[in-house]
Amino acid sequence: MTGKNDNSLRQADTSSYTISSTNTFTQSGTTIDGVTGIDVHPCTGEIFAMLKINNQSGRSLAVIDTNGNATVIGNTGDNVADITFDNQGTLYAVTGDGANTPEVLYTVDLSDGSLTTFMSLGNGNDGEAICFNPDDGMLYHWSGWTNTTGITFEKINLNTQAITSIGMAGGASPVSIFTAAYADNGVFVATGASDSVYTVTTSGVITPIAELSFSCKGLAFEKPDGIGIIGSNDGLCPNDSVVLTSSAGSGYQWYLNGQAISGATGQSYVSYEGGQFNCVVTTTNCTDSSFAGFFLDSFNLPEVSLSAADSGICPGEVVTITGSSGGQSQWFLNGDTVAGETSNLINTSIPGWYNMTKTNSNGCTDSSEVGILIQSFEVPDVNIGNDTAVCDGTELMLDAGSYPGASYIWFGLGTSQTVMVSDSGQYVAWVTSNQDCVGKDTINVSLLALPEIVGLPADGDTLCVENGSLLVDAGSGHASYLWGNGDITQTTEVEPSDWGWPDSTAAWIDVTVTNTDGCSASDSFYLYFEICGGISDNSKPLFEVYPNPSTGLFTIISAEAYDRIEIMDHAGRLIQIIESPQNSRVVEVEKTGMYFMRLSNSSYTAVKRIVVE
Repeated sequence: MTGKNDNSLRQADTSSYTISSTNTFTQSGTTIDGVTGIDVHPCTGEIFAMLKINNQSGRSLAVIDTNGNATVIGNTGDNVADITFDNQGTLYAVTGDGANTPEVLYTVDLSDGSLTTFMSLGNGNDGEAICFNPDDGMLYHWSGWTNTTGITFEKINLNTQAITSIGMAGGASPVSIFTAAYADNGVFVATGASDSVYTVTTSGVITPIAELSFSCKGLAFEKPDGIGIIGSNDGLCPNDSVVLTSSAGSGYQWYLNGQAISGATGQSYVSYEGGQFNCVVTTTNCTDSSFAGFFLDSFNLPEVSLSAADSGICPGEVVTITGSSGGQSQWFLNGDTVAGETSNLINTSIPGWYNMTKTNSNGCTDSSEVGILIQSFEVPDVNIGNDTAVCDGTELMLDAGSYPGASYIWFGLGTSQTVMVSDSGQYVAWVTSNQDCVGKDTINVSLLALPEIVGLPADGDTLCVENGSLLVDAGSGHASYLWGNGDITQTTEVEPSDWGWPDSTAAWIDVTVTNTDGCSASDSFYLYFEICGGISDNSKPLFEVYPNPSTGLFTIISAEAYDRIEIMDHAGRLIQIIESPQNSRVVEVEKTGMYFMRLSNSSYTAVKRIVVE
């Protein structure tokens, strides 16, 4: 409802015509003083109004919404009293007695508001109202002022322009009919100059039904939306489609950018491209298209890129994968959604193929083209061995294992795969693979004591052949014995004949003992055989030899001169004789090994063991 002399748009409950809401008309740069007619387009559902604009001659056609926002289309150039649409969407207007050309029925151009004369009407005494009846296709016209007998009520055949007089009757006296809207079943709802609401039948019977507090000059029933188009989305992502659906009708033709789409004759159209769409819909009342159509935008896919701090993870470690920022994110592992991972980065300790979808503000979703493979790196399985014990003085090789491309660290011992140790303690090896995974192992090494050999004769002792054999004892308490002559007992018997007497005059006696821990020790001595005629004089000083061991050159120094120097191998075989009495000299032995050096003169003999390295 609109007022003749105010700028308010009112909505009323049709059961009682009680005003439920009021909105003020607004139009930028203009002041609206009143409205002289409104109606709803039968095809588009748009509300058209005839506005009285302050300080303007003539009424202006405008489109309004239910909030009162008005968009002026154009000035009609005359004082239009009322408007109505037929069922094909043609807008008719009538001028009143105060118009430049009164009592004329016009058609109105919806693009600019201009008037085109349709036909002249009979003169009434002021008060003009028109309303189209879609049930019989007639336009009904009220004119006149005073009472029911003074009001002209007639219907017009728009095809022939023939006018049929009806007349008014009933128990109401509206003074004048201001405006009317067709309800249904041959009944109009009308307002009068007395600010009342009436029903008027097509036969002219008028009945009052409600009272208003304002002078209503515009009345229309809000119809369902006219022809319109809705889309399943307002934009199109690449490789997607959008379903466009128009209002229901009996016929359809879809258009893209003003060109008919071949074969697109259904209520819905599936589009794979963007653009300006419209649909011409044929309904019972009209054939028309949406006023604005539907613009289907073309959206871009989001750009998704991924990067990772590493290409793999060692057990127990975490790697961070970072994706493009912005939009909404969702991470996937091996094609499955990772619950709760919706930021642009993910921290993970699980190997596999990772990807991230990104949804931008337009609702388009894409993922990285390749994704990122996070591998599971192996930790070197370092095994130095079980804790162990070794015999004192024995070297033990520790091996951390072979791992191609790996690096090694032995705490305090170096960076090779193997190390040699001879001391007790704890040894730790770290092995770093070529993927930077670190494995380690620890071994504890303890030392076992060596057996001690006691009781053997000293080097250079003499065994008198006349006295027979010599019993040599390696000491008790050892787990096993091995003498140089093959005996495996605690003692062995030295017989000069066993060593080649009289051809050989000396013997090298050695023994190896092993304790219960398996540790062995060896000792030896040199025994000289000679025929003893009396007591030997052992008080003479021994000689000195240095360096010992040496590389082959030995310096001999003695307190008194010796007549003879003999060099024997470890088996007592004579390999070199030097006869030159003096106190000191240098002797050379060419081959490496252990030897015995014997110096002698007419008084006594002395023997020393020498080593050539």
